[in-house]
Amino acid sequence: MYPKSESFAVTVLTDRFVVTTLQGYVLYEFDRDNIRVRVGQPAVGISDEFTQELPIEQAYLSSEDREDPRRAVLFKLDGRLQFTKHVQPISYPGQFPWHVAVYHRITRNQANFVCGGSLISRSFVLTADHCTRTATGAELESDGLLVQLGLHDMESTNWATFQQSAVEDIFRVLEGARWAGMRNDIALLELSSTG
Repeated sequence: MYPKSESFAVTVLTDRFVVTTLQGYVLYEFDRDNIRVRVGQPAVGISDEFTQELPIEQAYLSSEDREDPRRAVLFKLDGRLQFTKHVQPISYPGQFPWHVAVYHRITRNQANFVCGGSLISRSFVLTADHCTRTATGAELESDGLLVQLGLHDMESTNWATFQQSAVEDIFRVLEGARWAGMRNDIALLELSSTG
């Protein structure tokens, strides 16, 4: 039986997610209803005005292989952390402006996130070819895609830290050729507006 004072370290990724080692997952499995993620305290077990404590909504294991030494767990928090000088994520809004979220347009005002990409020049994004296709593999036209550059948190958009752009053109490794496995799975998106 684990004592109530048992603790484990977490790394804050965003205001909703933290990552930790397998020990955190073992404790979570042992007492799901009572385990909390506590951040911001100056010492373990001591609470002050900077301490934040949230329950865990969901746990995600990086691997089911018990022998994998790299196994980690991602906890989705039931609530949002407030960032202060005592609680900071690994990354922050605007830190990676070249990071791109690629979306498939459903309607003029609706799109679904499908992939990531990287801004490699002022007007080109490098992504995977399969990101420019439908679920059945059909090639999308450029107006079927939308990109957001520098987006940090998909659940809380801050227009001050990211840009949105339509896609002017799609350049594939072999026009009309279907990617096979990892071969040819590359595409360039030319942006309609400068990123």
